[in-house]
Amino acid sequence: MENSFYNFANQQLTQIIKNELINLEKYVANELAFIYLENDTAQNRLLLRKITQLHLPLNVVLVSENIEISKLAWQANLLHFLHLPKMELYPNFTLFQDRLMYKHEYKELPKKLKINFKGGVDIIEIKDICYCIGEGNYTTIFLSTGLKKTITFQLNALEKKLCLAPNFQRIGKSFIINIDKVSKIKGSSVNLNSKNELELIISPLYIKRLKKAVMWY
Repeated sequence: MENSFYNFANQQLTQIIKNELINLEKYVANELAFIYLENDTAQNRLLLRKITQLHLPLNVVLVSENIEISKLAWQANLLHFLHLPKMELYPNFTLFQDRLMYKHEYKELPKKLKINFKGGVDIIEIKDICYCIGEGNYTTIFLSTGLKKTITFQLNALEKKLCLAPNFQRIGKSFIINIDKVSKIKGSSVNLNSKNELELIISPLYIKRLKKAVMWY
């Protein structure tokens, strides 16, 4: 498995991390992406955003000598912030090892959503979900393919399945939104990327909550 390294000026540090990862292969189920940032700037936030679009946030590790930018790892819900003062790998790399071992104990997030109904099973690709609207015992799922599916499933029950993934956020009583699909927020409208661009109208309170979820970058 080939891990990815972004924005590392110190190639020696890159090689040291690669060597250490060899001993951790059994704990790594997916390719990891390491990104080095010196400070918190708009340009660096944009770069981090691009990396989290290429790789799932929970497979991304933010590396820096500057502990002040650790909040970016938390805001972006990354796997880990690796603080390397004076570019020294230990003792802080041990914390990263512990995180990998802890994560290894749990199954990876599912790629498909299985909804049982009388007489069969509905299979939905989780990456295709833009948003969900709940109404009583029914939930309508809007997909990036342009399709929508109404299922006999309460939104609360669906939330337990979807919101394990960091890109799905419960926004208020009736909505779950895939923040990776949000392309524009203007006024009370939210546009989401899909085959036929979707527009969702929500209240100012929920717009404010959504902005907090997506505007870290």
